[in-house]
Amino acid sequence: MEKYIEQGDSRMDCELKIASKYNRPFHILSQKEVRFGGFLGMFSKPGVQVEFYFTPQRQNNLAAHDFNTRPSISHNALGISPEDLFAERNLEQEKQKVIAAARKNIDEISASGREASQQILDALKEIKEKVEGSGKKKITPLLSAL
Repeated sequence: MEKYIEQGDSRMDCELKIASKYNRPFHILSQKEVRFGGFLGMFSKPGVQVEFYFTPQRQNNLAAHDFNTRPSISHNALGISPEDLFAERNLEQEKQKVIAAARKNIDEISASGREASQQILDALKEIKEKVEGSGKKKITPLLSAL
């Protein structure tokens, strides 16, 4: 059994790296807190070092399987009972109800969001008008004579 080591910010990060790199089933043996990076031991960040090995993959034993035997066929060729079909139909109806309720909530939220944004825009326009009105210089009669 060969042991491998992977380092990362956390155990989950290490597991994701292993899964994406090797795409094989693995088993973690140990986990150790480490610090990496930095300069002369300063400014290093904490991390995790994981020791793991790959689990042996099972091989299909096709020679042991007898291909001449046929599976027995019940009265329902699909193996689905009428109760299962009824439950599946009810599940589909419930799913449609949930989707309709979610759409209704989204519409209500977006409508209230539009109202709030319109109120904010109106308030900004009022502030802009006040700022522009107060920013104009008034010409006094003394300045106009000059």
